[in-house]
Amino acid sequence: DQAAHDPLLRTVVRTCLAESRSALDREYPALGDDGWEAVADAIHRYENNDLRDPIRRVARSPIRKLAPGGPLVGAAKLVRAAFGRAPPAFTLGIASALHYRDPADRQSCQLEWLLRRRGVAAVVRDVCGLESRDPWGRAVVIAYERMRQGGSRARVAA
Repeated sequence: DQAAHDPLLRTVVRTCLAESRSALDREYPALGDDGWEAVADAIHRYENNDLRDPIRRVARSPIRKLAPGGPLVGAAKLVRAAFGRAPPAFTLGIASALHYRDPADRQSCQLEWLLRRRGVAAVVRDVCGLESRDPWGRAVVIAYERMRQGGSRARVAA
């Protein structure tokens, strides 16, 4: 699986998991250290060739994952609320998710249509709930555009 072997993507995943857990610790100190075992387990599964999920399973239903309360944007908002800054690793993760394409995934096709029809700033606002006037929303748009210009796009063969 190419994604798990990409050093940048591995760093983004590790950082997002660690920042999410740190934000949970700050917001809910009563959770204790038990949650760090889940982070270590997730990293282990991500990096283990025998346990790794295919990109299609991890990235499917991107609109749900990019929703304001979804697993990607929702976690990023928790990190932002806890630390008062837009999390750079999540910015890259959100921009990458906007590039995901799989002809067999209805939400992926819908996302591609929305991006072509309305543009990335509108999608970031309407799907992710991030305003383009906000520095974080702007950062996601810029990261998306830079990836697009560089030809970086996650595609799944049909």
